[in-house]
Amino acid sequence: MVYIFGCMQLIKALKLSSSTIYVIIFLFFTCLSMPKTTTANEQLTSKLNNSANRTQIPTKFSPTLFKQRSLEGQYKDSSNAEATPVQLKACCGTKCKNFENLISMVGVECCGTTPANLIQNICCKNTLHERRSGSRYFDRCCSEIPYASDQTCCEGKVYEGIGLACCGSDAYNLHDKKKICCDRELYTIPSSFITTACCGNMLYNAWDGNEFCCGNKIYSRKFSNACCVWDGQSDKEAEDAQGYNLNTEICCNGVHDRKLFDSCCYVPDLSGPGFSKPTPVPYNSKTHCCDYIGVKPINPKSGKCENS
Repeated sequence: MVYIFGCMQLIKALKLSSSTIYVIIFLFFTCLSMPKTTTANEQLTSKLNNSANRTQIPTKFSPTLFKQRSLEGQYKDSSNAEATPVQLKACCGTKCKNFENLISMVGVECCGTTPANLIQNICCKNTLHERRSGSRYFDRCCSEIPYASDQTCCEGKVYEGIGLACCGSDAYNLHDKKKICCDRELYTIPSSFITTACCGNMLYNAWDGNEFCCGNKIYSRKFSNACCVWDGQSDKEAEDAQGYNLNTEICCNGVHDRKLFDSCCYVPDLSGPGFSKPTPVPYNSKTHCCDYIGVKPINPKSGKCENS
């Protein structure tokens, strides 16, 4: 108040106009209402003071921080000046392997009972191999052997070349006209063969007609001229099929000598319920007869089947 009264006396002495007085009064109150500004040094001093007044950090790590320190491989307790190592290990059964940090454990899996990095290695039937051999990269297994995409695997054997075909454990080029695979057996076709054919796992020349295939077996036409098979089966499908001579043998549930048997009787099985496929039974038509129930001897006096 004393300060304001003095100012008014000074204004009267100076004999200022009313408008000038109003401007002075406006500027005075505007200055009083402005916020207080601080310098950069004052702000820094305030931050330092606030930092000093904060709560002190605990001497032991929090669980989260402890976990992070553990993953790094060590944890230093304030009560112990030495760092306590944390063991990182991977176990496969009873066999374990230690690691320095989590990064070194990336790609580790079990290969049998061995922890191994399967980014750098490949596991084939519990056997560990390096993935690289020079410029070649092994990314697949052929039984216990690793092989690359430019190789071919045939039953545990690795061959050089892409797109090869397997014939058993052998590999060959399908476009090679000198090679043929007969039931897992690989043959080089003789130059004398004009028309090559497979009979089971055997190779024969089907052009000249001197041989034929029956029951996965090759027969010479010098001794056989027909194939004895079961009804409804082809010559190659029937493994028990046999080649025989039509002139000297008969086909009836196997091959028989015509001197002993000259006919075949198809006998149904009457022991079970319903209809069953009849069984072929060979017989000699001079001494026996077939009544489609069974083979019965001929009565020498009447010349007829007994019990008919």
